Amino acid sequence: MNRRIVILGSGVAGTLAANRLRRHYDESEFGIVVVDKVDDHLCRPALVSVPFGLAEPSRIVRPASRQLADGIGFRKAEADRVDLDTDTVHFTDGSSYHYDVLVLATGAAPTPGPSAAGVLPFHDLPSAVALRDALRRFDGGRLVVDIAGTAAGTPVEPLEFCFLADWYFRRRKIRDRVELACVTPLNGAGSRPEASRALGQLLEEKWIRMTPRFTTSVIDGENGRLLTDEGHEIAFDLAVVFPQLRGAPWMVRSPGLADGRGFVTVDRHTLQCKAKPNVFALGDAAGLPVPRSTSAVSSQAGTLVHNIRRFLADEPLDASYDGHAACRVETGFGRALLLDSTYDTEARPGHESRLAHAGARAAQRLYWSAVLPGREPTGLGRWSRRLI
Repeated sequence: MNRRIVILGSGVAGTLAANRLRRHYDESEFGIVVVDKVDDHLCRPALVSVPFGLAEPSRIVRPASRQLADGIGFRKAEADRVDLDTDTVHFTDGSSYHYDVLVLATGAAPTPGPSAAGVLPFHDLPSAVALRDALRRFDGGRLVVDIAGTAAGTPVEPLEFCFLADWYFRRRKIRDRVELACVTPLNGAGSRPEASRALGQLLEEKWIRMTPRFTTSVIDGENGRLLTDEGHEIAFDLAVVFPQLRGAPWMVRSPGLADGRGFVTVDRHTLQCKAKPNVFALGDAAGLPVPRSTSAVSSQAGTLVHNIRRFLADEPLDASYDGHAACRVETGFGRALLLDSTYDTEARPGHESRLAHAGARAAQRLYWSAVLPGREPTGLGRWSRRLI
């Protein structure tokens, strides 16, 4: 029987890992199978555009199985636990897979949060569509963006949402009737001072009020208030919550695999699991201290595939992933700015530009044809892919 590489998760991390591994291993050497509970692949970078009518929901989802190269198997199943001692993945339907190498690309899920009238979470496509409908009905008042879910560096998606909201209400000619505000548990617009300062200034220029060191503990929907344990509060007419994230819930049934939040514990440079050498993780599943971006996942996938090959050849792994993540932030009015950082270097936001926006749009068009297949584009394609 052929040896098997099992990849849990069919998002950008799992798809990239599978497609790149297939280029190095023939089917006669290794069977590669991707497993996910759904056969839907969401173009995550386009999700924040949906509430503002800049992306059609039907155009940013495609069958996950069709994004995989020939010779890669796809199975629709939900993982229940991983037995590290026997190298086996168990599924909720009672079946199981033995693996020689396991890749965890299961992403992150929102933690359960309180629901209330006038409060909309933002994490997946249904919530983005619900928010689009709510924004169309919103004719004035205070809209508060709660950046509850923080990531290392800069919470790119929530800030992008704020900038696009400013553009959206100006386009509707009701910006003077809308007060935009955001609250964050961080000390500013990011955890690193230079990016925080530059992005905070941009928020001020767009008349978006930021309240730092605000950790929401209670959502009072009846009275339209966000409250903290310290007694601080901010009123809202509509609240958009970016929730705290956690790893896949089934991780708690796999002793030694993940930390207390369900993120896989890996060496942050090799992406090898600390609990078992034939297990690797990338993307949000790994909980690495980098912003969420396709560029970061692409960089990780290169290191992961290289190290899986070295592991299978009984060679030392390369500690080559440096935390690189390039993120574009749409700021509205056909402009964007670039954040490019590593573990050791702080992102220094450039000025808003139409060129960065054009590159970001081009990168989204290349997402299905070049990014997911793992091809190396040239020219503008190579440059724009760094921005997605």
